[in-house]
Amino acid sequence: MADEKLDRRVIRTKQQIRMALIELLEEKSENDISVRELSQRANINRGTFYIHYKDIHDLVEQLVDEANEKLLGVCRRHPPAHTVKESYPFLTDLFETLQSDAQLFTILLGSTGSHAYSERICRTIQENFLDELLEICYSADPKQRQVASGYIVAGCLHEALIWLGRGMKESPDEIAYLTGRVIMHGIDALQ
Repeated sequence: MADEKLDRRVIRTKQQIRMALIELLEEKSENDISVRELSQRANINRGTFYIHYKDIHDLVEQLVDEANEKLLGVCRRHPPAHTVKESYPFLTDLFETLQSDAQLFTILLGSTGSHAYSERICRTIQENFLDELLEICYSADPKQRQVASGYIVAGCLHEALIWLGRGMKESPDEIAYLTGRVIMHGIDALQ
């Protein structure tokens, strides 16, 4: 019983720290955030912060790892070999995942996030889903597929950032359909 109570306290403390960091990252870059400032925002003492994290960068890295794991989960749930061209379950799941932690993904993909974080997110989707899907669906030169893969994932995540920023007015199904049509049909999707 005591361990369960302690575990809940640790979880609650980490959630406070996480929320405080996200709030601060909406205001400034991670390099401008001090442990003192974060601790005050999270309403904890600095010693408590250091029990769980080495520094602000360690905390941010853990959040990026968490976000990346969520995206890997999306990739694992949708094997490229089972993906249908005119159906977009991968994209729907991707947008649902982004929506489930909208604040964090907005920061990681947005202007306050690091280029390295958005690059890592793009690479995760490319290497664990998109590259294989393009190889299965298209016989183009591997270099051409690689260019297409980079273009698709960057455009998709840019659209996701805009969608998150507009308050996710379209459902994940709807934005997946709109995005999927452009991915699969290019400019012809406008007809």
